[in-house]
Amino acid sequence: MKIQRFEPPPHRKLRWAVLIAAFLAAAVCLPLASKSEQLARGAYLACAGNCGACHTERGGAAYAGGRAVPSPFGTIYAPKITPDAETGIGKWSADAFWQAMHNGKSADGSLLYPAFPYPNYTKLSRADVDAVYAFLRSVLAVRRANTPNTLRFPYNQSNLPLVWRALYFRPCVYQDERGKTMEWNRGAYLVQGAGHCSACHTARKNLGAAEEKSDLAGGLIPVLNWYAPSLTSDKEAGLGDWEIGHIAALLKTGVSPRATVFWPMAEVVYGSLQHLSDTNIRAMAIYLKSLPKNEAPPPGSAFPGAAATTPASPSTRRSPATAR
Repeated sequence: MKIQRFEPPPHRKLRWAVLIAAFLAAAVCLPLASKSEQLARGAYLACAGNCGACHTERGGAAYAGGRAVPSPFGTIYAPKITPDAETGIGKWSADAFWQAMHNGKSADGSLLYPAFPYPNYTKLSRADVDAVYAFLRSVLAVRRANTPNTLRFPYNQSNLPLVWRALYFRPCVYQDERGKTMEWNRGAYLVQGAGHCSACHTARKNLGAAEEKSDLAGGLIPVLNWYAPSLTSDKEAGLGDWEIGHIAALLKTGVSPRATVFWPMAEVVYGSLQHLSDTNIRAMAIYLKSLPKNEAPPPGSAFPGAAATTPASPSTRRSPATAR
């Protein structure tokens, strides 16, 4: 299968960004190391969250928005997050950016649709969110009007996200789990937060909320009709009997002695995971291997109008891995 490539976020230009940050730091009252380190950390976290995958249109400028995100409710177009003052986040304060990431609220107070995975990003610390904000302020500003969403009635009603939030969302920063190692907690923080793995690998309810009882137990990606297999069931891609090194290899390279990734997960490896440190990849692997077994239901979908498939169906396409 031919995998379409997209322009990854500009992490490869990070050295230039750090030099610019160093220059700017000389003009303000913050220490040089603080500015450059925050910028580098923000670029790394934006890569970990694969922000460019949604916020960069294929062939377009990095983070300039416009990419269509199809859903059973209509199409959402990812907005621009470059620092343009008129059409981007150039006028946003750090507090406003924190509200978007942590609480799912835009700078003007409007509620964001959960196609933006703020239910995962809410777990990021304020320091990490501030670092991402600093990095996005450093990228090339692009002036371009955001493309309006094309959602069907009643999903286009402005008060619907309020109902959704009341039912399914509670903001919370990740807290280390007592009794677990620092490495395990680091992996949990990345998987649950920046990596937002549950966005694909967890089944969804009627209004698109994650089914908490089936966390990472597999889910059908609507519209794409692509099944992201369970990471907890050994009948699918469960990782309980995998070696840590094999899990890490799959995350880092997309290939391991046990499996190979395809399509959506291949894009995640290409644009995000391959650029993470070996230390963080190992932490994620340790956390994923520790997940309790949770036998996933057949990969149908509760989404209205979405097609249902089953693991036994020859037409079912699976990601992230085909077991060997």
